[in-house]
This record gives sequence, C-alpha cells and structure tokens, in this order.
Amino acid sequence: MSDKLDYQNRRLLLLRLLDYRNATKQNLVQWTGLSNTTVSDTINAMLKTGFVHTDGMQKSIGGRRSVIYSINGRYGQFAGIELYAQGVHMALCDAEGHIKKTFHVQRLPQELPIALLYRAIDMLLEQPEASNVLALGIGVEGEIEHSTQTVLKSDTLGWQNVPLKEIVERRIYLPVFIDSAVNGQVSLRKYTEGERCPAHFMVINGQFPSKSALCIDGHLCRGQGSRCGSAADFSSLAGQAALALHTLGLEKVWVACRCEAQMKEAERLLCPCSSADICIHLAGPEELAWGMALDAETKWFGTIYFCAQNPISPPL
Repeated sequence: MSDKLDYQNRRLLLLRLLDYRNATKQNLVQWTGLSNTTVSDTINAMLKTGFVHTDGMQKSIGGRRSVIYSINGRYGQFAGIELYAQGVHMALCDAEGHIKKTFHVQRLPQELPIALLYRAIDMLLEQPEASNVLALGIGVEGEIEHSTQTVLKSDTLGWQNVPLKEIVERRIYLPVFIDSAVNGQVSLRKYTEGERCPAHFMVINGQFPSKSALCIDGHLCRGQGSRCGSAADFSSLAGQAALALHTLGLEKVWVACRCEAQMKEAERLLCPCSSADICIHLAGPEELAWGMALDAETKWFGTIYFCAQNPISPPL
C-alpha cells in the first residue's frame, strides 16, 4: 500500500469514528467501502499510535463478539475560536469532540483584533483542561482564500490580505486552520447527526447572520473567497434557504437562532416549505466555536500521517 493511500485510509476511518463515535471493523467496512483486510490493517496501525483505542465488545446472542473501536478522547484537545468585532467565543474539546470548556473574551477599548485574538489564545492555552492542544480552528467573517488560509478582506475586523494561519502558527507552534466561522457548522452537523446526516444540507446560524454553510454530496461548497451562501442579513439567509430547498434539492436545513425573534422570522420564511425537513432551534454562542474545533480536528486528520511522509508541504 502506498504512503498516500495509507494516509487517506487512516483519515477516512478517523472521520467515520468521529462522526459515529464508535464502530466495529465490520461497521467501518460498510461505511467506507474499504476491504476487510485494509480496515483491519489500518485500525491495528492506529491502535499503536494511541489515538484510537478499543471500547468494549459488541453485544451478541451467540457467536463471536466484535471489538468496538473509538477515538481516544484523552489523547489531546482541539480548540475552536469565533472571532467577531466585539470579542471572541472559544470552545475546547477532547479528541472525541466533547466540549470540555467554553468561555468568552470581551474586546477591550481600542484593542486591535489581532491583539484580542492573541490574548484569547493565551488564555485558552493556560487552561488546565488544555494540556495537549493538537490544533486550533479560527473562524472569521469575510473573504478567505482557503488554499493559503489568508483573510483577503474582513470589514468587521478591518483586515485586508492578512496571512492569519501563518502568523498565528508562528506564535503558538500549533497547526491552525482558518475558515468562515459558519462553515465549521458542517463538521458540527456531521458530528451530531452521525449516520443520519444527509448528504445535501444547509446550516444558518443567527450569531453569524451574513453567510450560510452549504453542503452538497457531503462536501462543503466554498465559492470564490469562501463566500458561498453570503447574504445581507439573517432574513436574506432564510429566504435563500427557502429557494435552495427546491433548486438544490436539499434534504435538510438547520437554523440555529440566537433569540425568539429570529425563530419567528425563520418560521415565517421557511414553514411554507412544509414538505422539507427544517430544524429551527435556539442555540448558544458557543456553537460556532464548537464547530470550528471539530473542523480543526477533521482537517488535522488530513495532515498527521501525511506530514510524516512529506514534512515540507502538508496539505491544508
């Protein structure tokens, strides 16, 4: 098996374990399409790293019981940050994706956004729960060049052409992943829904009222500058969702609202689409940061084994 194929198989299995929490080898064969031998060899290799561990035995009324595997939550932590004009929301998760701590940092008068971000990261890394942070996901509002992880433009933060990944990684010596904060909600929905998560869906979050996250065929749609799904305000986003349900064949729309007024507005615009699966709910401010932590973990899966073979140019 080539090194590239080996890392791709490991990443695929890790993503399924993160989405579904635990699995037998036969589950993983079914969910990935890999052969029994490939799954067995890959799982055994990952057990040696300690990132995956055995999690008991499957119940059986007869015959041989199957071993259950899961990600070792104690292996390390992943952090997510939502950076906005007035402050920072943060979430710290274990390797299984469970939130261990959330907190908010208010922006000080005259404080530059980058100084706020540095201060928030320092506070995060000083937490007792952050004993082995493996990667950090930072969500911002604006146009982002995903291939270089550069913030091309953010009116909210007053930034232009800021190589955010590079400057933060040089400061904290950890893998950093930059994206629109709402795009992390795709990783969150895959995590919370698991096997039930549809392939075509949209997520709107009232804390981030300028953009939705669109997932088609299981993949996030970015568009130029990662601006796919942008709109003027929350009402416009809900109107887009109503249209996209039919034109894009969406199976589900999640609308995370920050207040009752947003819920009523979403219901007014989306309830006429009664045949679609629409979930409108109240959500706390930590949801965007949680999504960025999970997004950082899924992207980290694509680098940990690749970097071992190609230390100079890991993929983003």
